[in-house]
Amino acid sequence: MSIPIISDRFKDLVSMHDSCRERFITQQKVVGLHEQEIYMAGLADMREQYLVERKGPSMHTLLFTLQGQGLLVTCNGSQLLTANSLAVLPAGKPFRFFIGDDVNHWQMAWLLLDVKRLWLGSQLNEQKVVASEYAESVWALLSLMIASHCNPLKQSLWLSELVTNLESALLLGAGQNTAQQRVKSAFEQVSLQLHQNWTVKDIASLSCLSEAHLNRVSTRLFERSAYQHLIYLRIEKAQELLRYSQWSLAIIATHLGYSDAYSFSKSFNQAVGCSPKVYRLRNAG
Repeated sequence: MSIPIISDRFKDLVSMHDSCRERFITQQKVVGLHEQEIYMAGLADMREQYLVERKGPSMHTLLFTLQGQGLLVTCNGSQLLTANSLAVLPAGKPFRFFIGDDVNHWQMAWLLLDVKRLWLGSQLNEQKVVASEYAESVWALLSLMIASHCNPLKQSLWLSELVTNLESALLLGAGQNTAQQRVKSAFEQVSLQLHQNWTVKDIASLSCLSEAHLNRVSTRLFERSAYQHLIYLRIEKAQELLRYSQWSLAIIATHLGYSDAYSFSKSFNQAVGCSPKVYRLRNAG
């Protein structure tokens, strides 16, 4: 589908059918939104006819499509907004989104972000539509915040998780999994320095990610949490040293970042199912 567009034809307009349903989250309803510099958010279940148009928006807009399909029009052309996608619409750039003629349902979550917050900076410089695995979780978290309107503590917890999801979604939309590349690079460095006393916090810092985001990316890449993958790398190296070297368990333990031979043996036994000594005997020669 292609729709010719001229930038000076954009207007500030909202139009919807009576069957459309929308729930709003404002700074008055959730106090923490102001601190996170989220101006407003909403859950929209649109049917028949729905259109939003902005000539020069003063805030960043994020659209997470959960079900159905919408159509986004910008100065660069048009794009379909399909399930599990994220549309990033930076402040100052006109856009129009609506339900197409051949579709009668579109369910999506939207957020307006204050331009004062960096929001990962360059990730909000260009209009784009990317696949996003976070559409469902963003919808769920916003729903929980609405449902817990009388419980500020729960709202604060849901809001914190929401911000983590938004940052993760924006990072993954920055290119071909930039976060995954950084995590791979971080663990490559870890594997070369297994003697260091690595923590998940250290690896998260090396990856420029939060610990929660690091664990999600690590699970996606290795099917293990960051801590589990660190142990995996140490045990993998231990197996190699037990097979091909005559080093004592104490030396291997130090080489792999364990405090002593006992700690190393305990970790090895849990991972492999036998002690390092037994493993060495089984694989001797």
